Amino acid sequence: PDFIFCTGDIAFGESKALSLEKQYIQARDFFSKLLNVCAKDGVALSIDRLFVVPGNHDVNRDVINTDAQSALVSLAKEPYIHHQTINQRFENRTKEFADAMQRLHHFSQFVKDYLPHQHDDENRIFFSKKIKWNGLEIGISCFNSAWTCSGPEDDRNIWLAGQWQFNKSHKNTSKSCISIGLIHHPNDWFNLADRDFASKTIPTNFDFWLHGHSHNAWVTPGPNNVTIAAGAVGAEENDEFGVNITTLDFKKAKGVTHLFGKNKSSFGWTITPVASHAPLGKWPFDLPSRLLKIREKSNVTDENSHNKKETNISTISSNITVDKFLSKRLSDALRSFSSQPNIWILPTLNPQPEVARDSEPQPNIEVESLIRNPVDTVIKAPPQYGLTCLAHFLAKEAWGQSNPSYWLY
Repeated sequence: PDFIFCTGDIAFGESKALSLEKQYIQARDFFSKLLNVCAKDGVALSIDRLFVVPGNHDVNRDVINTDAQSALVSLAKEPYIHHQTINQRFENRTKEFADAMQRLHHFSQFVKDYLPHQHDDENRIFFSKKIKWNGLEIGISCFNSAWTCSGPEDDRNIWLAGQWQFNKSHKNTSKSCISIGLIHHPNDWFNLADRDFASKTIPTNFDFWLHGHSHNAWVTPGPNNVTIAAGAVGAEENDEFGVNITTLDFKKAKGVTHLFGKNKSSFGWTITPVASHAPLGKWPFDLPSRLLKIREKSNVTDENSHNKKETNISTISSNITVDKFLSKRLSDALRSFSSQPNIWILPTLNPQPEVARDSEPQPNIEVESLIRNPVDTVIKAPPQYGLTCLAHFLAKEAWGQSNPSYWLY
């Protein structure tokens, strides 16, 4: 394989029988053996091709501040009122945030010592970066969905700080040829505000979305995004075991996820059929639409590639210059809000007419859809609501499309 992704629950919580520190020593041994198993021509897969995220079982519940945790759960009951507060805590790394992150101290130390390529110096246990692979840039984002986890009350109450994490991911990995996101929890475990934001953002920003937690290996293909859920390497019930191996064929614009499971009492892994979807343990899917351009590139002859190489040099240079200019305009506009964190958060655009407030509610307009399918649009908002920032963002993103267009402002 080219990459290994682990979607959380590397440990099983602090216990008298086996401390988290010792569990992560065992994890290092497990992953090192796995990298050797994935060797090519006798050389182990490089450790910087392994990426992990924390799960709820990586939490040390013994150090959780119970009063602070009760407050987090209470805030999650009215998420739309408090989600900006939580995102600002995450951005500013406040005392409340630092206190919550103590539960993942051992996981953070494990990543720092064993996987330094994805260590987060700012201690959010968040990672997003473009990785070079076979001449392509792969955007990989590792999300932290465990930083407010504590126990049974997690269900529908988890705070992700989704706006900060998704926007940071987009900033670091936009324009990558393939975008992959991994997280532990599926969306339905988050509070309503984070759940809605994640559900709207994932299909737009990620070609592949990987998660764990449910212990149910499953593939959900879509036109713009493929979600792959993982089983568990260690589990209580036989049907919870599962590992996936996904292969992509860019020339055919097809992919296959190979499903494997095992019995708790046995050592070896076997294929795991899924009726209708993967009767032979192979779940096929069409590549997300955005990846079709890779197929087009793979069909270009070497002669055409050589001819294009020289003519594109000046174009590439110009694109980089324009992109930097547009990015700076957006950054400068954001800095005008001195009392707010300097991050871009996609706004909610509603087409409800001002003169018809009692009419049937209208669905929100996705900002990305305006960029992909531009039409004459008037966007109104009170002063200081970020219309200038929105204009700069639209211009920047329009230029960054596969077929760039320059929007004047």
